[in-house]
Amino acid sequence: MHSDPPESSKPTMIGELKRRKVVRTAGAYLLVSWVLLQVAGALEDALELPSSFDGYVVAALAIGFPVALVIAWIFDLTGKGIQRTPTTTGASRALPKLAVPMLFLGSLLGGGGIAAYWFFTTEENVAVDSVFSTEFDSIAVLPLTDLSNAQEQNNLGLAISDELRNVLSRVQGIGVASRPSSLRFSGDDKPDAPTIAEELGVSHILEGSMQQVAGTLRVNVQLIAADTDTQVMSRAFNLPFSVDNILTIQDDIATEVVESLGRELGQSAEEALRFLAASGTDNLEAYEAYIHGRRLFFNRNRATDPEDFDNITNELERATRIDPEFGHAWAALAMQYYTSIAWGSDQATYTEKAREAANRALSLDENLALAHAVLGVSATLPDGRIDRTAAINGLTRAIDLDPIEPTLLSWRGQHWIELGFFEQGIRDLEETIALTIVNGVANFWVINAFFLMGEIEKAQERLPEGTQNNRRFRILRAIALDDSGNPDAVRRALLEGMGDDPLLVEVADALTTDPYDHDSGYEAVLELAANDDALTRLVNRPLVLYVFKQYEKLPDEPPLSGRLTWWYSAHEDFLASAERYEYFDQLGLSDYWFKNEFPPRCTLDESEQGFSCR
Repeated sequence: MHSDPPESSKPTMIGELKRRKVVRTAGAYLLVSWVLLQVAGALEDALELPSSFDGYVVAALAIGFPVALVIAWIFDLTGKGIQRTPTTTGASRALPKLAVPMLFLGSLLGGGGIAAYWFFTTEENVAVDSVFSTEFDSIAVLPLTDLSNAQEQNNLGLAISDELRNVLSRVQGIGVASRPSSLRFSGDDKPDAPTIAEELGVSHILEGSMQQVAGTLRVNVQLIAADTDTQVMSRAFNLPFSVDNILTIQDDIATEVVESLGRELGQSAEEALRFLAASGTDNLEAYEAYIHGRRLFFNRNRATDPEDFDNITNELERATRIDPEFGHAWAALAMQYYTSIAWGSDQATYTEKAREAANRALSLDENLALAHAVLGVSATLPDGRIDRTAAINGLTRAIDLDPIEPTLLSWRGQHWIELGFFEQGIRDLEETIALTIVNGVANFWVINAFFLMGEIEKAQERLPEGTQNNRRFRILRAIALDDSGNPDAVRRALLEGMGDDPLLVEVADALTTDPYDHDSGYEAVLELAANDDALTRLVNRPLVLYVFKQYEKLPDEPPLSGRLTWWYSAHEDFLASAERYEYFDQLGLSDYWFKNEFPPRCTLDESEQGFSCR
């Protein structure tokens, strides 16, 4: 019979933790964690890793802490390898049970200590927190007012503002209003700074003027705090008129604005300034041609005279002729060539011209975002089909280089939606709209994507004012409702408040009547539209062709969201139609899916095409 050892000789919790080397392990783990956090911070700066990198390291270390303690409690590292720690003679049976809450408490303290150390000692976290807790968090850069008698420097004022906006957008903790929104406030008749700031949702306004007098460039700028309507910074420049001095002015203004806001330029902003100089030009005539062409490009729209559109190309080509080493001009010219295709230029000719210009730009500077985008969207597979993988990769690389260029996000969003990744596309397009305040094309794609996802109310909310009774949008909504199998809702969506509109009545019958002769129905709507050009265009659009099951008439290259007709899913015969899968192939969609991943609506199977989409 064994007697219990004296009370004083029984193992205690603390003694057992020491014997099992749990305390030693905890100390060593915290020390190693401290070293790893220093290394993580250094790697983040040196390798330009995302600012969240050291946060992930902290999370991993905090999660690993209790694991290390449990392993230390159970196992010992001996000369014979890792062995289970033996139980001490006389140990209370309560010890293992008590060890669990003790280890849990230690884990909370240790893991929390790691996280607290990182949070309170990381400058970036302190800075980010202060950004959103102070008024110094956003700025609108307005175009510099041209005070010259002939208004000859208006383009230059816009260019300086653009580059300042580009640099400031890369500064940690400063939000910058987009170019289109800022451009609305130019000239002498613009509202006061507080009014502009309230409309744009910013805390500061950077504005100023410029004038060329006898070969001297005079620039005056001031940074205004909107809440007090007072100057935070004011600076005047009087320098000989040259490209080098224009770049110097931009550099000095950016630096002083950032310092006035209590920030530091940081590596990415400094690189943006160097990037502008490295890919720029020292030829004033080339620079002026470039900024004039770029301004025309930004202001283009469908009402633009064809001759004005040609002037964009002419000015950018002139800039590259004057200075063949002007990287920015080559990149802008590549974008213009590619855009020209949508305006009626020969596709084969201008695709080749766009790629040549983009390659020339990248030979001068591999960080020119527009050039990467053009090479991506213009790439084709060996058989001439669109290379969607190259398009997504090229646009993603371009967006990484220039995340505030809305055209790049809009293009990638449209590609995502065509590929069937609706949510990813909507994210890009929503960011496009945020950067540009209003973007009709991006919003139109978002509306169509919501309808395709069955998010009918969200789509309705995005409809432009005055379009609630638009026939086209009513038909879109009806098609989306038809997918839900509610014929009464379909008829209400089409006819409520529209009287006896004969076209919509026929569409309602085509979607809700069974049986229904779709060929005869389509002939009927063609007769209705015979003397109405606008109605003729509508009944020949993909969504109406879909309603009346005229699948063979659906075009391979319909305009804008007409391509999305191929994702409608209410007609069972359409889902399996040969035309639908031919489209997926011809537009390079299925090639992307097989190389990368299939969208949520498609799955691999044993069919002839190797997949099916609902």
